[in-house]
Amino acid sequence: MEIIYGWKLDGIIKVDAQKVGKELESLGGNLTASKVLDFAKKKKKSELHKHFEWDDAVAGEKYRLQQAREVIRFLTIVKPMSTSSGEVNVQIRAYESVPCEEASTPRIFVPVDTVLTVPSYKASLFEDISTGIRELQEKGERYSSLLKSPSAFKAGLA
Repeated sequence: MEIIYGWKLDGIIKVDAQKVGKELESLGGNLTASKVLDFAKKKKKSELHKHFEWDDAVAGEKYRLQQAREVIRFLTIVKPMSTSSGEVNVQIRAYESVPCEEASTPRIFVPVDTVLTVPSYKASLFEDISTGIRELQEKGERYSSLLKSPSAFKAGLA
């Protein structure tokens, strides 16, 4: 079954997600911003090339590396899911950031299906999710403490 790609937030990245997803697949597995940027530099007719600002008066190398990270982070896989109210499409990140064993590259982006099968990557993902949940709980507690009726805050989350 062919993977269907999309963007996490519509309208921010203006190139075709499906074409970008295929181009990233062609790079084989683990990605870094530098790897994506190098591909886009060399393949001037690629969909990825269209995303980058190539005018050095506007953007330098560091800006383009940030654009590459943005592409990797915002690319999603669209999956159909059955719910009690019917079939819906859900989006999950196509690549997850995980620790890299090479000292020169602290983190790499790995396809989500690989992350879920490699124990060290899976543990890192679950740790990131747990940290995110804790941070959101703390944020909720801070906001609820500012309200006259904390129970109204909790009710608003339901």
